[in-house]
Amino acid sequence: MPQTLWRLAPASHADTAFTGQGAERFGGRWNEAGTALVYLSETLSLAVLEIVVHLRVQDFRWDFVCFRVEVPDALLPIPNPAWKPPEDWRAEPPVHATKKLGTAWAHAGASALLRVPSAVVPQECNVLLNPRHADFPRLRIHPPEPFHLDNRLLPPDRGPSRGD
Repeated sequence: MPQTLWRLAPASHADTAFTGQGAERFGGRWNEAGTALVYLSETLSLAVLEIVVHLRVQDFRWDFVCFRVEVPDALLPIPNPAWKPPEDWRAEPPVHATKKLGTAWAHAGASALLRVPSAVVPQECNVLLNPRHADFPRLRIHPPEPFHLDNRLLPPDRGPSRGD
């Protein structure tokens, strides 16, 4: 049975949500700038949390879209028991060691997907997607659906009151 992964992105970036351009330009926790990666989550709720931790209050007004991605069984990201993140992998800003791990994986080209722990919820996982891997076209990316962030995700002193 195929696994479902999720991606949440600003609607203005829907057309480029699977190019890896943002991560390539700025880098991320699991990649150095210059390496294209797409960050996916195993659940939609984790995808939301992964976005929310980076937003400012005014960003909650943005229009977002979510993508459902079906991964065929043959491409499922299988954890490599020898692959271990460094002790400080959750540090903010992200440490070079985590960036180096994901970058090396992407350049090795052994798989299209790599499961990594979430720094927001370490008991759950995100999945890195190498958009330049030969297996990328085998993923089924559903059309984007509108997604609205609930203002209750903002701490009370940062957002509108519950009565607004």
